[in-house]
Amino acid sequence: MAEQLILLGNGFDLSVGLRTRYTDFFNFQMKKLGANSAEEELDTSIHSILMTLAQSPTDFKELLCQHDTHHYINKINPWYWLLIIERFMEEGGQTNSSNEWSNIEAVMHRYLQNDLIDKMRSTFSSIKALNQYDSHVIDRMGITSAQNELNQISDTIMLKANGEKVDQPIKQRMAVFLLTYKYQLNHEPDFRNLKQHLTNWLYSSLNELENNFENYLKTILEMSDGATKIPVTKESPQTHISPFVNPTEDLLNILVQSDAESLETPEQYNILNFNFTNLYNQKLWGSYPERATDYQPLDEGPEKSLNVHGFFDPNKQTTHDTSHIIFGIDNKDINPNDTNYVFTKTYRTLYAAADSRQNYMQQGSDVFSNDIKIIKFFGHSLGEADYSYFQQMFDYFDLYNDDSLKLYFYFRVFKGSDGQPIDENVLAQQQVEAVVKLIDRYGDTLDNQDHGKNLLTRLQMMKRIVIKRIDWELQENQTEKTPNEKAAN
Repeated sequence: MAEQLILLGNGFDLSVGLRTRYTDFFNFQMKKLGANSAEEELDTSIHSILMTLAQSPTDFKELLCQHDTHHYINKINPWYWLLIIERFMEEGGQTNSSNEWSNIEAVMHRYLQNDLIDKMRSTFSSIKALNQYDSHVIDRMGITSAQNELNQISDTIMLKANGEKVDQPIKQRMAVFLLTYKYQLNHEPDFRNLKQHLTNWLYSSLNELENNFENYLKTILEMSDGATKIPVTKESPQTHISPFVNPTEDLLNILVQSDAESLETPEQYNILNFNFTNLYNQKLWGSYPERATDYQPLDEGPEKSLNVHGFFDPNKQTTHDTSHIIFGIDNKDINPNDTNYVFTKTYRTLYAAADSRQNYMQQGSDVFSNDIKIIKFFGHSLGEADYSYFQQMFDYFDLYNDDSLKLYFYFRVFKGSDGQPIDENVLAQQQVEAVVKLIDRYGDTLDNQDHGKNLLTRLQMMKRIVIKRIDWELQENQTEKTPNEKAAN
């Protein structure tokens, strides 16, 4: 039986050379939509779109047809527009070092929790009033003027042009008006059930985004240099060999063997994977007969594994309304009767498991067991979007009372955007802050408040929690180019 559970986040995929950052995906997708430079050409087009929207709300649809730069608004998925607004309105037009603007799930949560859908519905009512009544009637009826809101947005765009920071409420207003007009381009608003129609539209658009991301994974996993397909057996008619398989096995080998001296069967382990890849699954991806490193491949692979949010399966066909991966928001503090609940990971994973077309659930996916003595974390930000999973896991293992359970949080030194290694102390501090926040938040959920307050101290005093660096550097001959870089060569 497995004695250790290894939890993987996107940092694992990045460590083996996969370009799975949201920024990589976003720029790839924008270029597919016709922008030669997602950083430059889109800025010019977006500025024109938003200024037109701010100055001429009632004539926007007509103006849209007259200007070539406005074709983006109809082509770009509404969820991408939220990312665009976040990036475009960053201070000085520059993204921050953490690329928070591109975190799809964080942006989803922020806008949905700020009543995006309700505000879109209200905006439709305001625009309808502007079109039906003159300003005197509007004032007399007490109807909020959409024009006043747009004037504020116009002023904000000018502030951004001067390098000043834009606050979230203004971003929210801009998103509301932009998505409202985008919806109008292809839909006739039905005011009898408008909120449900808007919810369905955003939900369908989210499915489209997921399909886009799955196809992006297909591009970077299968279409990279050296990738081949070979026939195997009737049960597994086609194994996909990717150049990322070897570094995946090498890094996983390090994680499995680290701090496992006290275990009776350290080679037996389970994986809880928050990524959309599982290159350690040899039935899907095979293994290179010749290895570029001195590491030896793991004999068996994990005893059990679960991709929490689905995974890219090279043997499955993605359709317009069926994806094998999901994006979503955490369900904590969201009432099941709330419209936003359909966007939670809890709802969406449950729906995916019930949908026979998606083949979402994996065999042997019950990765928790009473034999687990060590939980190892690597590459996960420990952020809000996945907190419910951590809470459920800590509850299952009775984190406070099980003195035999240890937590290891690993990090590695990697290079920043300037190509230089980030200071180890900075990375260690970031890891410590994330761990403290996670444990403290979980402590708040314990019935015994005193236990909750001293949980972190208890773990430290009993040497049950460790934060440490592991040594890992991807070799040059294992590094892959992005799809965009390949196209340029």
